[in-house]
Amino acid sequence: MEFECKDIRLSQIDRTDVTFRISTAKPVASLKESIQGVGLIQPPILLPKGTQPNVNKRFIIVCGFARIEACSALGWSRISAHCLKPDAAFSRCALMAIADNFAQRSLNLVEMARSFTLIETAGIDQGEAFRVLNAIGLQFNDDFVCKLKKVAGMNDRLQQGLIEGSIALPVAIELCKIGDGPGALALTELLLKLRLSLSRQREIVDWIQAIAHREKLAVKDVLADPTIRRWLQDMPVDRPKMANQIRHYLRKRRYPEIT
Repeated sequence: MEFECKDIRLSQIDRTDVTFRISTAKPVASLKESIQGVGLIQPPILLPKGTQPNVNKRFIIVCGFARIEACSALGWSRISAHCLKPDAAFSRCALMAIADNFAQRSLNLVEMARSFTLIETAGIDQGEAFRVLNAIGLQFNDDFVCKLKKVAGMNDRLQQGLIEGSIALPVAIELCKIGDGPGALALTELLLKLRLSLSRQREIVDWIQAIAHREKLAVKDVLADPTIRRWLQDMPVDRPKMANQIRHYLRKRRYPEIT
């Protein structure tokens, strides 16, 4: 795709427009230090926005969100950027954004969900999308895309759990099925703190829903139990111990006749 290397004022870049943002990571100090030490080696790619005259032209970011944030943090007022033509196809820009991110690191589940959402927004046929994404190195199929669409619709806390690895994808999908919104959020916060294995996460979710059903309570009310809340407050002191106590307490409450 053709572009022109230009000297751009940072004030010309609309950093609130995150149409092409894939990365979930915050700009890291090492990137800022690298740019400060050796300069901006890989210029960001920008797309002209609207039809303003050149002197007032605004741009949106296609690739390089973190680089631009780092340059801004360093106090730079201008940067060198690769500027696309105003009529650059949205689909090509979308693929450039995905390829640029994947070239730097493996994408997490939320980033992959954002990638496929961008593909859909661009109107690319799914079969063609699979072919192009596979060529880039991303192995997508119908089943995985179905899961990614669910990830794209998850709230920020659930997505954060997937990014951190503290909530497994099957459990995150199960939490989305819970009709009780506040209860699902409370369960999400519990799992974020406990950081259990997949099997233990499933146990916790099943037990709490069963307790709520049998005792005719809302899920959030089960988790509002004073005993659980007290252990959660002590969580930073000894996480494994507190997680074990919460798990055994819930098991006793779920199966009182056995325990």
